[in-house]
Amino acid sequence: MTTMNKPIDVTVSSWSLGLHSPAVRRPKRPPVLRHADFEDKYDFHTVFYDCFWSADGKSLKLIGPALMNLEADLKLRFFAMPGGEELKPVPVSRVFISEITLRAPRKLQCLRIESAAGTAYVVPQPNLSSLFAGRRVLMTLSQNNELEWIRDWIIFHQRLHGCDAALVYDNNSTFYDVSELKGCLAAIPGITGVALNWPYRYGPFDGRLPLTYDLWEGHFCQFGMLEHARYRFLASARSCLNLDIDELVTCPGGKSIFKLTEASPRGHLKFSGKWVEAHRSSGTDSAKKPLHRDFWHRKAERTQGCENKYAVVPSRIPDTAQFAVHDIFGYPDSKLPEGIEIRHFKALNTNWSVDRPGRLKDRTAGDATDKDLAEDKPLAALLKKAFAGVDGEMPPPPTLDKETAVYQTRQRSGHLLRHNRLAAADKVARQAIAAAPKWPALRLHHAAILDKQSEAAAADAARKDAQRLQDAEGITHFERGRYLLHTGDWAGSARLLHRAIRMSPRFAPAYLALARLFWASGRHRVAESVLKRGLRKAPPSPHLHQAMAELLSSTGRRNEALQQADKALALDPRNDNLHLLRSRLLRESGRPGDATKAADAAIALLSDPALHLSQINDAIDRPFDINYPSPDRSIAQLERIRCLLQNNDLKAADAQSLAMLDEYPNQPYPHEARFLVLATRGQNAAARRQLNEALRLARRNVDQWPAQTLGRYKERDWYEGRLMYLWYLLHVAERPDEAADILRLGLKLYPESHYTAVRLSDTLSAGGPSPEMKALVAESLRKFPREPRFWNEHARILEAEGDKAGAIAAFRHAIGLGLRQSWIMSHLAYLLIDTPNRTPAQLAEAKDLLSQALALDDRSALSHYRMGEVLWAEGNRTQALASLRRAAELAPDTAWLWSHLGGVLVETRDFAEALLALQHAEKLQPDDMLTQFRLGRLAEEKGDVDEALARIARALAVDPAPAWVWRHYANLLDRSGRKAEAEKAFESAEGRA
Repeated sequence: MTTMNKPIDVTVSSWSLGLHSPAVRRPKRPPVLRHADFEDKYDFHTVFYDCFWSADGKSLKLIGPALMNLEADLKLRFFAMPGGEELKPVPVSRVFISEITLRAPRKLQCLRIESAAGTAYVVPQPNLSSLFAGRRVLMTLSQNNELEWIRDWIIFHQRLHGCDAALVYDNNSTFYDVSELKGCLAAIPGITGVALNWPYRYGPFDGRLPLTYDLWEGHFCQFGMLEHARYRFLASARSCLNLDIDELVTCPGGKSIFKLTEASPRGHLKFSGKWVEAHRSSGTDSAKKPLHRDFWHRKAERTQGCENKYAVVPSRIPDTAQFAVHDIFGYPDSKLPEGIEIRHFKALNTNWSVDRPGRLKDRTAGDATDKDLAEDKPLAALLKKAFAGVDGEMPPPPTLDKETAVYQTRQRSGHLLRHNRLAAADKVARQAIAAAPKWPALRLHHAAILDKQSEAAAADAARKDAQRLQDAEGITHFERGRYLLHTGDWAGSARLLHRAIRMSPRFAPAYLALARLFWASGRHRVAESVLKRGLRKAPPSPHLHQAMAELLSSTGRRNEALQQADKALALDPRNDNLHLLRSRLLRESGRPGDATKAADAAIALLSDPALHLSQINDAIDRPFDINYPSPDRSIAQLERIRCLLQNNDLKAADAQSLAMLDEYPNQPYPHEARFLVLATRGQNAAARRQLNEALRLARRNVDQWPAQTLGRYKERDWYEGRLMYLWYLLHVAERPDEAADILRLGLKLYPESHYTAVRLSDTLSAGGPSPEMKALVAESLRKFPREPRFWNEHARILEAEGDKAGAIAAFRHAIGLGLRQSWIMSHLAYLLIDTPNRTPAQLAEAKDLLSQALALDDRSALSHYRMGEVLWAEGNRTQALASLRRAAELAPDTAWLWSHLGGVLVETRDFAEALLALQHAEKLQPDDMLTQFRLGRLAEEKGDVDEALARIARALAVDPAPAWVWRHYANLLDRSGRKAEAEKAFESAEGRA
């Protein structure tokens, strides 16, 4: 008979300011963007969740929500008791929470905290890492999960993975008392279990709703719980697994996730997984409470992924890193062995959330349309194995300021409402509204009270008042417009964003969001116009300059893009994304040394964990800025390798690529970097192997769906980026058919994506315009008439079909719509001058186009050559020669440019330079007909007829087709008295005329 473990009772030493404190933690969210229950969910008063001794007994740790304004308002000081020694706090950089370390004497029995709110005495709790020393621990934050679910969750990981301890933080469950949860854990043989009451507000979880779309601030609770568990309980644990109750980890071959983590290089494995649908499997009893073992069906086709979770060896994680909900901030994960996944059970859920924005469908509800289910037989076997034999009211006091008084009053009204004291709640709600008449959420809260009092008309009026207040603020329309942008209603989004700009013309995020909308729909000139207006009207914004730089870069205006990037960096010099953008622009401008320095700056910033956490906090504090996310550090290192290779620093590039392979084993970028280095070295077989591995990993990324539900815009941006990277690698690997298939998949998923359509058209045109390409371009021009790149594709089709006039008109239209890429303007100039009947107007237009092309890219040999042709046609031989010389200098290995330069120099009688140019061309391409002919002309002009005849004869041996060469040869023979040979040469010329 198995004896029951004794329940372990653990408490915390928290400090909260309380409902009537003169100081509160002030939310950063604008009042107009708060729902009726915001104040009920936001943690205004908790200062510290717990105070406890460190594992080594030398210091105290205090962990709580981010202090924010309380740091300045409270002016905290800490003193040891007995003795009264003041303890100096050492803050640690964290996201969403505050974490303070106090070096304390071992004799300390109590911590006295002095603040503007008064004096608090906190007795530090003991460090309990010894409870879990050497153990494999499951940990989670739970609210109202059925006790049977918690029991089975532990048993599964005990029997299949070797778990021998569980740490459950109970967050305000109402289904049962924490003591019942403690009893549940104690009843599991072989498990050391701690159930800890964690009675703090979780935070407003409303980031999927239109008014508060993508706002996630105030989520202190779970972040605090994880760091608390790390330092108070898990410092000596063998390993631990962070997982929700409705999630089970599966490993191939019966392996233990704990053992795999312990054996991993960094002691940290991160993994995602798949949803298990709420469909009871055959043989289960639908009348009983649902359990894990009742469900093992998944979607047969691609389905939405689930959020990452992780396993970790706590003692191997540096203090600079932070345990977070889905990852460890500031610490990389080890290479993940194949097959480790989560199974996330939809049915085991208390409906705390919904599965996608805009669709209020409980995750536990069945779905009659979901008929494409398939059995997960390996999961069914694991469940069978794991569960074999397992049965189944006070007036607010005076406050220091008006805002704090409003928060206190509103919370008191909510408290009264929860206890059904409706008259009192109504009265206090009216007091809050009187104090803050422009806060719409107060009126929405009042409407809820009126509904309960059956005052429907008054409730409707209160809601209309709230709507009127929200509609009076530009930021409201911005948030609604941003929501519509991300859910795919671009027309509705544009209307609301325009309205936001009219109402708040200095609000930079509205310009940025509207410009992105137009950019994403292929209207580059309109997007540029919006950004220019934002830069004029709004306060200086690095994000507007950055967006302008990206837009200008995409349309070929690299120098202007660099100017915008520099302006953005002047406003935000520690922006890693900007340094990376600047590196790319400099590299593409032929400045690899400067580009390397910019890449180094980006890498240095991305290598600073404290700065990275600070950037996350900045993004949380300023959610409307629509920040560009920080790039992955490996992408910055890949950019640096490109710069080094362009600068011929192969040794440094080689060392960096090898370091990348070790640092990022699960990403494709290091393998691409290694491919570039090996290909530069000429080690083609090894380079091909690295490219294939990059392709494998990129394909894996494409096969993974987003871990969270995203709006249409974000989802497309996320997935399209992965598709485009895979397309790029396939393009490099010269596998055009596969590359085209990837782009076809992208268009199937996102037919509104002009960018994917452009790439597909370009890929299909590799062998000349195909019927599919023509149909795609025609349809795209119908859908995106103001997307210049489709006019460019249309021009290429017309040119290939011989319609030069139509191609010229289409290229002109593409440039007029904003596609100012150097090569396009240069090519249009070529079409204008490549005709025997060119007019002075065409030459002038070509010259202007080439001037613009060279302003964008003065290292284009082809543009310099074409400028030389135009200048020669105008009679400006000196400048023409300067352009042709520059073209040859920029392309030292291009034989025809040197040959053409030599021919022109023969015409200008610069014989010495002509000889050098033609000899260089001959060295590069000995059997080129034109080079041999021009060498003959040089000899002819110098009076060496025999050498001239020999060279021209060699030219004709290489290519006997041109009649004009035969004719020139015949005339030269005739002048030299070789009549018979001349006659034959004339006959050859006539035969080829």
